[in-house]
Amino acid sequence: MAVVPSSELDMSLGVLLIAIFFNTYLYGLVTYQFARYVTIKFNDPLWMKGFVLAMFLLDSVHSAAIIYMAYYLCVSTYGQPEALGFALWPYQFTPLSVAIIALMTHLFLTKRIYSLTQSLLLAGGLLFLAFATFGVGIASAALAWTMPTLLEQAALVPHVTAWFAMSFAMDFILAGTLIYTLSRSRTGIARTDTLLFRLIKGAINTGLFAAMFNMGALLSFRFGQTTNFAAFFANPIGRVYSNTLLASLLDRAEMQNLLRGPAGLESNSRSHVSRS
Repeated sequence: MAVVPSSELDMSLGVLLIAIFFNTYLYGLVTYQFARYVTIKFNDPLWMKGFVLAMFLLDSVHSAAIIYMAYYLCVSTYGQPEALGFALWPYQFTPLSVAIIALMTHLFLTKRIYSLTQSLLLAGGLLFLAFATFGVGIASAALAWTMPTLLEQAALVPHVTAWFAMSFAMDFILAGTLIYTLSRSRTGIARTDTLLFRLIKGAINTGLFAAMFNMGALLSFRFGQTTNFAAFFANPIGRVYSNTLLASLLDRAEMQNLLRGPAGLESNSRSHVSRS
């Protein structure tokens, strides 16, 4: 049995395992949120329900895939350090999964911005950026499938760095646009402004956490090529997108409580919620 220095395992297999543990925790949160979404039975159109279901199924497949990868590396190939040098299909599936889930989140937020602003020009610009980011992500995923070893995948650094940089910028643009638009909608009415504050807080959370993970993945791919720190950020980022998006959908249940009151206030507040 070959012996690998523990320091090397810490920076490769150890970091990967921590990433998978963290992803599994986030997947548990996503599962709970999805169950709540189904149980509350929001009056959403069929396409929205299908949208949420597709996101949850993709989360499930990716989470199961990387758990399998952990089993393969820690059990099936135990004592075979050379296995760490190969890119298993779950490793290569990660950028594809993340690119799709990120696009779904970006499209949802773009629709919300359009509902609030009714600006075709703004929505069109955001759609262009969203699909451009998605295209770079898919290109990175396609290249990853052609490179069976991690040594070969060092050539992906420029592509993946560009993808995460674009994702980071997209998250900040969407969050900033939502915050600016909602801030301008303040009316001075306590109930309405409280509702808007919750929407603004949700926009900050949605953009902040996703942007943090994109920046972490970007820096890891760019400067930490001898470690597996990129996996710590890249593996869970799909769950980060799903978690924040589902949280924004579930917040509507609590927001409905703010709509209960005098008819005038309810009508004024309802217009903001129904359009977002």
